[in-house]
Amino acid sequence: MGEDDPRWIVEERSGDGKNINGWHWQEVNRMAWSKQRLGELLPGTEAAGSGGGWSARITAVTSVTGDAMLTTRKGNKRFAFYDLKLSLAWEAAPAAPATDGGAATVPDEAADGEAAAQQAEAAASGTLDVAEFGSGSDHDDIEITVTAKGGSGSSADKDAAARHARQALWPAVLQRLEQFARELAES
Repeated sequence: MGEDDPRWIVEERSGDGKNINGWHWQEVNRMAWSKQRLGELLPGTEAAGSGGGWSARITAVTSVTGDAMLTTRKGNKRFAFYDLKLSLAWEAAPAAPATDGGAATVPDEAADGEAAAQQAEAAASGTLDVAEFGSGSDHDDIEITVTAKGGSGSSADKDAAARHARQALWPAVLQRLEQFARELAES
């Protein structure tokens, strides 16, 4: 391919310098879309009942910073580049007890109402911080920090809930982040 190739001749563009047929590298900032999409994907992500008798869920995306862009080269070669730092709010409560293999039980309405009131306030809540979620990094090696700051539980309960959030909730969050990465590449 030389300067006589019709795709090469850009100087004939009446001075506007337009990227003919997207031949040259083009970047589109997708940070606003990324913040919106992560805000839709992550809240509600949960890990119930597995590991330690806790149920945990993401309640909000509190911060998304960094870069997210979609690049196009030669008109049709698209690449998504992202390097994001995320902060997510989570909460956890003791998981509902398992039933006795289908055995019929008579519900104790007073006890059920009391249990529901106790679960209304999370035993633990805190943040799950993702230091770097990037297109150039191995998603299995992402560093996260899980902290338990609030809730009605004891400090031992908060520690157990934070362990559950790290071990069971994080893999569910990672699946959603990988879905986001695929969607960004297609956007």
